[in-house]
Amino acid sequence: MSSIISKDNPLIDFLEGLYNGTRSRKHYDKYSRSIDNADPWNVNLAIDILISRHEDFDRIEQAVARFIRACAKGLDKQTPLVIREDHFLGILQKENRRITEYRGKLSSLFKELALSQKDSSPGQMDEMLKQLNKISDITAHYRKIEYPLFSAMEECLEEYNCSKLMWHIHDQIINGLKLLIGRLENEKNPLDKDFNSVFGEVYLKLAAITYREEKILFPILYRAVPEERFEKMLGELEEFGSSFDVILPQIKTEMSTVRSDGIPLSVGRLLPGQINLMLKSLPLDITFVDENDKVCYYSQGKERIFPRSPGIIGRNVKNCHPPASVHIVEKIVDDLKSRRRDSAEFWIQMDGNFVHIRYFPLFENETYKGVIEVSQNIAPLRVLKGERRLLDD
Repeated sequence: MSSIISKDNPLIDFLEGLYNGTRSRKHYDKYSRSIDNADPWNVNLAIDILISRHEDFDRIEQAVARFIRACAKGLDKQTPLVIREDHFLGILQKENRRITEYRGKLSSLFKELALSQKDSSPGQMDEMLKQLNKISDITAHYRKIEYPLFSAMEECLEEYNCSKLMWHIHDQIINGLKLLIGRLENEKNPLDKDFNSVFGEVYLKLAAITYREEKILFPILYRAVPEERFEKMLGELEEFGSSFDVILPQIKTEMSTVRSDGIPLSVGRLLPGQINLMLKSLPLDITFVDENDKVCYYSQGKERIFPRSPGIIGRNVKNCHPPASVHIVEKIVDDLKSRRRDSAEFWIQMDGNFVHIRYFPLFENETYKGVIEVSQNIAPLRVLKGERRLLDD
């Protein structure tokens, strides 16, 4: 991991001033030369340092939004990133073009609804719902960025704190879309001040995040991440699925044919391939984090509950969760390490599933060796009644 830019950057002070509420023309003029010549690397550095200094994400988000708008002149005159379409970033760029297209359709529909007010026809409402459902496919797009891409960013670049802010905004967009879709599906007259406010926020954030990807994130990572790493990440795309019908490249993988006498266990011995098949076949998601809080393993079952990709291997577990839940993860791990608790469990309802999540610490004698997270959709189990004998139809 290495930095590719100098830390002597006037934009750092300009952004810090915005965070502290300084928005005067005098403040802008003081840094105008640096602002007008801003490039992706210096903009990212300023954001990275601001996030490392502060924890108030609402204030950070507002300051960074103003900062990027101010630096747009410099960012827009950079040479556009041109890469082949089957490159990892090329696929994300194609998805961004679809996002921009759907966002334009949403804008036109919203204007029509605003003009018609309470006289909106069912057809207009249905079309709005249809377009919102289409753009909600953005979840898969964001997961490709949050897992493979952010993991590569952490590994290859010192200045990766912007990932925390982007993930924070991703969640706001996804939650906003769910709220809008829910209201259109369940309410006869959903259009009101609150609906309009959420729609406006989602609409603006969609544009802001797409701009940051294209003008800042992608140019930086195209330069910082080795090509072989991008090739490896292509094989992780299938885990998250296609967004907006963008066709993913077919990556051929070969199973290992290496054999051994088996790994001695507390009882019996198993070949590595047998262990892998067993873990993949369990109706559970299992993730192992070692004593240094690094993700070492996750199972690849047929029906995953939470998104994972090989890029998280070796990544600090706190960087594998949205900023809003990081403190919860840290507290769970700390409690398990210190033996303040010997397990932790939660259950949530998600996409029609009833998900049971458990954490168990691993100790070798008195030495902490890590924690396993076990997640399972227990919705089918909750409806069982009576009994079923072995081999009953």
